[in-house]
Amino acid sequence: MGRFGNQAEHFLGGLAFAKQLNRTLILPPWRTYKNVEFDEWFIPSAMEKYHRVILAKDFMAHLAETVWPQEKRFGFCYQMYNQPIACEVKDGNPFKNFWDELNVDFSKIVGHSLNYQEPQTWIDTYDPENYPVIALKGAPASFPMRSEHIPLQQFLHFSEGIQEEATDILMRHFGSTETDYVAVHLRNGIDWQRACEHVSESGPAQPFMASYQCLPSPLKRSMCLPSMEQVLELTKTIMRQENAHKLLIATDQYSYVDHFKEILGKDVQVVHPDPWLPVVDQYLLAHSRHFIGNCVSSFSSFVWRHRKSHNLGLSSHFGI
Repeated sequence: MGRFGNQAEHFLGGLAFAKQLNRTLILPPWRTYKNVEFDEWFIPSAMEKYHRVILAKDFMAHLAETVWPQEKRFGFCYQMYNQPIACEVKDGNPFKNFWDELNVDFSKIVGHSLNYQEPQTWIDTYDPENYPVIALKGAPASFPMRSEHIPLQQFLHFSEGIQEEATDILMRHFGSTETDYVAVHLRNGIDWQRACEHVSESGPAQPFMASYQCLPSPLKRSMCLPSMEQVLELTKTIMRQENAHKLLIATDQYSYVDHFKEILGKDVQVVHPDPWLPVVDQYLLAHSRHFIGNCVSSFSSFVWRHRKSHNLGLSSHFGI
C-alpha cells in the first residue's frame, strides 16, 4: 500500500479500472497506522461525476450481507501461469489489519493471471453473479501511475474537515486565510537520500518513482535530492517573481527554516506548520500561489496533479 502519495496514485488507477469493468467502486479506507475512512479526507460525491462509488463502511453495514454473502467473499491474488497460488490476501501487515478493520474474512482465494489493461477479459472471466465483489490484495494499477489517469485527480476534492484544519493553520501562522504564499515540499530524510542513490544519469531517460511530473526533462540526481543551496536559490527566485512575502514549508525531515529566513530577509514570513496529518500539508501546498516540489516524490506529484487538474496555479520543481 505504501505511504499516502503511492496510495493516491494506486487509487486513481483503481478508479479507472472500476469504470472499465462497469463495477461500482467500493471506496477503500486510506491506510496509516489504522484505516482512515475515505470521506475523512475527500468528498465521495465528487467522485460520482466520473463513476459510481460507495464508502466501504456503508457497503459493509448495509449491503454486504446480501450482495456479498460469506460464501462468495473471495480474495483475489495474482498467480503465475500454471503455478500454485502464492499469496494470502490477509497475510502480513498492513493487509491483515486492513481487512480485519473492515470485518472481512475470505472464504476462498482466487488466483488470477489477468492483465489489468485487458478489462474485457476480467468482465468475461468474473461475472457479477458468481463474483459480486472483486477484492484484490493489491491495487489494479501501476506505480508510477499511467499518464491517462492523471486527469482523474479532478474528481478528488478535499473534505470540509481537511479544509478547516488548513485554514486554521493559515490563520495561526499568517493571520489570514489568503493563499498568497509560496509553498515548498522538501524530501531530504535519510531514507530519501538512499533512494536517490539509485537515480541513473546515464543512458536513455527512465521513469523513476514519480518523475513523470517533470517530463520531458531528463532525470538528474539533483532533481531527486537537490542541495540546500539549490533549494534556497530557486525559492528566492520564485519569491521575487511572485512578489511574495510568505513562505510555507512541508518536509519529511529538514525544513531549513533558519536558512530561508536568512536568505529571504525580515520582510518574509517563513513557517513550517508540520500538521499531524500529512494530507493537510498537501492541501496547503496545493492551494499556494506557487508550488515548488520534488520531481521524484509521489507526495509532490499529488500536489502537482491537484494544481494541474483544478487550475490552482503554477508549479515548479527543484533541479530542473
